[in-house]
Amino acid sequence: MVDAVRERYVRGGRAEKAHILVEFVFRYGFYRKQAMRLLRKSPSPSRSGPEARSPHLASDRICGKRLKALVPIPVEAMERHGHLHLTVEIRTGL
Repeated sequence: MVDAVRERYVRGGRAEKAHILVEFVFRYGFYRKQAMRLLRKSPSPSRSGPEARSPHLASDRICGKRLKALVPIPVEAMERHGHLHLTVEIRTGL
């Protein structure tokens, strides 16, 4: 449905785009700005699999006072799993 209208919208001139937009809004019930964004956006290929998520910190944005007491736990876990390699001086400083 949207793909056919999108093709006409992208190829049309300013007056034709306005007409297509009014028709699209009336027919499908979108707000005008929503319709403009939808029709300008290129069709995205369907994804199979989980969505990419932003990485979270191990401490999950904890405050400094609590983070100070928590630091030894993730440092030990990261060293154990090979994600972190600290010298003795840095480890004692932590």
